[in-house]
Amino acid sequence: MINFFRNIRKRLADDNKPLKYLRYAIGEIVLVVIGILIALQINNWNEARKAQNKTNAYLVMLSDEIKTNLERLDLSKRVAEEHRDYNMNTLQVFNSDSAKTIGIDALYTLTTSKGPFMRFQLSRSSFDDLINSGALENLRDSLLRNRIFSIEASFIRLEKQYNSVWFVWEQQIRPYHLEHLNESRLVTGYRDLPEIPFETDMDAFIYNRTYANMLSGNIIFIGNYLIAIDDIQNNFAVTLDHIKSYLNKETSKS
Repeated sequence: MINFFRNIRKRLADDNKPLKYLRYAIGEIVLVVIGILIALQINNWNEARKAQNKTNAYLVMLSDEIKTNLERLDLSKRVAEEHRDYNMNTLQVFNSDSAKTIGIDALYTLTTSKGPFMRFQLSRSSFDDLINSGALENLRDSLLRNRIFSIEASFIRLEKQYNSVWFVWEQQIRPYHLEHLNESRLVTGYRDLPEIPFETDMDAFIYNRTYANMLSGNIIFIGNYLIAIDDIQNNFAVTLDHIKSYLNKETSKS
């Protein structure tokens, strides 16, 4: 093809027809420019497609991570509810009509059987990779983009609510136990060692406003933690559905 145009140009030059040669030269330039533009457009399309495929791959990994986190939130919720119910039962028993008849073994069961519940850390590696990669710039859905960005707020909220529960235990309940209980009983009970005869201050727990208030505060903060879990699970579920819908549309375009 190149030789064909070269031969035409040579023939026009040999025939000494400058005007026709000029027209032909301009036409050839236009064709070259058009060819370059088409090539650039194809290259841009290919690059955009690669970038979109990269974004889609990150979204698939994020979907898997969200599913894992929903399972962890379910487990966190069950454990938190168990501890909330335990504290509510302790609060009720210690302030009931039969509270004065509680034996020392029952008192230790109601105060030390459950400490603070463990934190189930949410996974965020895929989320961080997606944010740091810049792949969200290729996401053609502003609502989904905002939902993904809001995941960070969910991590922060869950951490804050858990820390509130932990604070009540670590800064209030735990020091109170150390002051008024004989925690050596917890060691001698399963080590078959002689009990150290420190006194247990029963009045610090039975019909005691200070201890009742600490338990109540713990129950309230666990409740806030559970509310946060419900909200985050709902947000994650909606985001998961949104990602699925977006990826389905992308697949149909391919």
